[in-house]
Amino acid sequence: MEAHDWDERYRGATLLWTERPNQFLVEEISGIKPGQALDLGTGEGRNAVWLAEQGWQVTAVDFSRVALDRGVAIAQRGGVDVEWVHGDLTQYRPAAEAFDLVVILYLHLPPSARRSVLEQAATALRPGGRLLIVGHDLENRVAGHGGPQDPSVLYTPDQIAAELPGLMMARAQTVKRQVQTIEGIAAAFDTLVLAMKPAIQPANLATVTARWSGMPFQFDITGPRGQVVTVDEAPPLGQGRGMTPCEMLLGALATCSAISAVSLLQKMHQPLRSLFIRVEGKRQSDWPKAFTDIHLQFVVGGDGSFDAAAVKKAIDLATTRYCPVSATMELGQGGSRIDTGFTIVNDAPAGLE
Repeated sequence: MEAHDWDERYRGATLLWTERPNQFLVEEISGIKPGQALDLGTGEGRNAVWLAEQGWQVTAVDFSRVALDRGVAIAQRGGVDVEWVHGDLTQYRPAAEAFDLVVILYLHLPPSARRSVLEQAATALRPGGRLLIVGHDLENRVAGHGGPQDPSVLYTPDQIAAELPGLMMARAQTVKRQVQTIEGIAAAFDTLVLAMKPAIQPANLATVTARWSGMPFQFDITGPRGQVVTVDEAPPLGQGRGMTPCEMLLGALATCSAISAVSLLQKMHQPLRSLFIRVEGKRQSDWPKAFTDIHLQFVVGGDGSFDAAAVKKAIDLATTRYCPVSATMELGQGGSRIDTGFTIVNDAPAGLE
């Protein structure tokens, strides 16, 4: 659609979209220290206005003059200032390294034009800046509600991430949202990509999200590449459909230590073929029921001769020096005592048991 087509769509008596900001923008950007923000394809400006209300200095760009006029009115009602720019994004050239945040929400263009806009967006980011992209996912065409039907303009996480060379991916996944329709609530599927321009001093940022499922005490934890783990409380508080948060913590400690242990044992030329870790944690009887003692028991398997001293050294280093989970736990409020033990076994295949 051309600019005049969008002008006609926006001329209706009511807003084409809601005044509420996009839910994924709120979830990903809330609490971040404000700076300079650029909203590419702002439409009626709802997201630009929300960013301004959070303290960001916002530049909002769109090629529909009618939509920008509506954005001006929304900003005036909210008592915030936004710099509104009338421009075609395929020709717009933002200043290089001028923005701490760039957002592109539901901008669907032919692939060559999209790549050009993404290139300009990445150029506009300062070192350490964030680029948030949300758009209708290809999956939405067959399984979701609304959105364009031309597959060439739809997104996939891998596709968008591949079109952002030089940026670090903090998140690239397909996300689901609820849509209110005449018939009731429907589901829509979007691609969400959060990327960062490498900083002069690396941020070493780790990020996951936790979303309440609507079931009592059940949450879905999503990693940066779309991996999902369900967390739930045991009955009667929850339904026991996933590990509890404290069980997840022990699992994170075990696997964090194990990853380093495997690497170290291999570097020490030990005949490692399997590794099993049992974690036991003692907790305080009163709230917050923090862990006071945690024991990790390693069962180290292989078909060969192990050097017990090397195994002990590898496990000690993995747990106390190279595992950020154990280091974090020991830093907090007096910390938790963490110790280890190990057993070496021959794990060569045996007969039926």
